[in-house]
Amino acid sequence: MATPTNEALARRIDRLEAENRRLKRGGLALAVGACLLLAGGAAMKGPTTVVTEGLVIVDKNGNERVHLGTSPEGCPSFALKDEKGRIGVFLMQGEGGLAALTLSDRSEKDRLRLWVGSEGDANLTLFDDKQQDRLNLNVQPAGMPSIHLIDKKDEQRAGLVLDKDDTPVLFFLQGKDDPRLTMKLRPNGDPSLELFDKKKGLRGEFGIHEGKTALLYVKGEKGLGRAELQSKDNGEAYLRVLDNEGKSLFQAPNP
Repeated sequence: MATPTNEALARRIDRLEAENRRLKRGGLALAVGACLLLAGGAAMKGPTTVVTEGLVIVDKNGNERVHLGTSPEGCPSFALKDEKGRIGVFLMQGEGGLAALTLSDRSEKDRLRLWVGSEGDANLTLFDDKQQDRLNLNVQPAGMPSIHLIDKKDEQRAGLVLDKDDTPVLFFLQGKDDPRLTMKLRPNGDPSLELFDKKKGLRGEFGIHEGKTALLYVKGEKGLGRAELQSKDNGEAYLRVLDNEGKSLFQAPNP
């Protein structure tokens, strides 16, 4: 039967592997192991290689403080514990390239996780006291960084992304995959604001074109323009109102 320590380590490994699959939207352990082996080798004669399935270090009171071993699946792990045996630092190397460092509070609830997914994406996730994801920083292998804010229902509500052409995009969502507002700053310096309805249709857009002309567009449910307003840097202004078919109803000044 597995000990409580092994069960706790196994549960952490299971959570890490599950999180990697969901968001897909060890060097330290090896270094510590090497230091321990070198220290042991310097103090004794004979072979300098130690082969074991686990290593436990206790304090002067006999309390387990360091655990180095593997999970039932063969994943290496390294855990640091406080004087009451609670895991505060947990490092593991999973299957398929998954590697993670987890920091926990005094209740052994995960609060911060730094990890690299099996696809090579780097992540930093912060949790609340219910172990619910609340903030995630991500960098894709191609270099695209992003920040995601998550509500208590585990739904992303806001984010900031630097897309593939280096355009920063700030977006707000009503629920999962339901964008309502985005703000962009294009590579040429032109800013824009976009508003979406609950059907993900673009209904309004405000921005600057070529650094000179201010534009405001209001669109109908079919995506056709209903109103256009332009203001150029030379003081000229233009207003046009259209019907449901995109035909002009009013224009000022008249052409």
